[in-house]
Amino acid sequence: ENLEAVLAGTAGLAQAEEDFWSHEIDRIYRRSVKRARLGSIFEVEELVRLHLAVQRRLIRRALMDIRADGLRAIDSEHVDAILALCASTEGHDRVVVPGADALRSFDTLLLTEIGRLAAEPRGYRIPIIIGTWCELPFDGGRICVSEVKPEAASCDKFKEDQEFGIESVRLSGHTLGGCPLQVRNWEPGDELHRAGHQSAEKIKKLFQEYRVRLWERRHWPLLECGGEITWVRSFGVAEKFGVTREEPLEMELLYKPSDCV
Repeated sequence: ENLEAVLAGTAGLAQAEEDFWSHEIDRIYRRSVKRARLGSIFEVEELVRLHLAVQRRLIRRALMDIRADGLRAIDSEHVDAILALCASTEGHDRVVVPGADALRSFDTLLLTEIGRLAAEPRGYRIPIIIGTWCELPFDGGRICVSEVKPEAASCDKFKEDQEFGIESVRLSGHTLGGCPLQVRNWEPGDELHRAGHQSAEKIKKLFQEYRVRLWERRHWPLLECGGEITWVRSFGVAEKFGVTREEPLEMELLYKPSDCV
């Protein structure tokens, strides 16, 4: 009877501790982890400031969200391998554990399902209708090109509440010259000749310079005019299509990321 009482008491203590940890980890998880289309996203610097025991439990909690069979086949070595990715905030690193793919890009850690990143089709091309918002696939945001004049079309009403993250640039209506516009995703080899720069730069190089995360690059939007790259998200307008002081007609491009839509 004494042994049974001791075991029951021990089990009760263990359950009380587990209940506490479960509640505490859920609270921290909701506060510090972003649930996105691809999976769970951690800010590395915020994660590593936590006690190691909390870090490990947060990783296990995130794995439960993205794996159909919970934590089956996951052990402490897998969790520590994921945490080892957080030793740096420069460059990129990756580790695959049973049922999950962990990627660190600069100062951000993504936990996602195996094959999730490669499952989405690579390319999209969408014609742009002047004055009309265009919704981009894969939570890519929305884009609108319109003429700059008092009676401008539907883009203008969004300028009243310019939220952080919205890009607004001016384009040369004369250079555009009525050529067909389309928005598409970045492709390897694409270049942009920015105003004030002597030559075109690889967009891949700009991704590094601007610290664009690996998983965000796949569907990164750019605008083409007659097959020429005219504008790239975050990197601005190509020099050829920029507005000059003598510009008789201007066009405006507005881009809203998905978290501003």
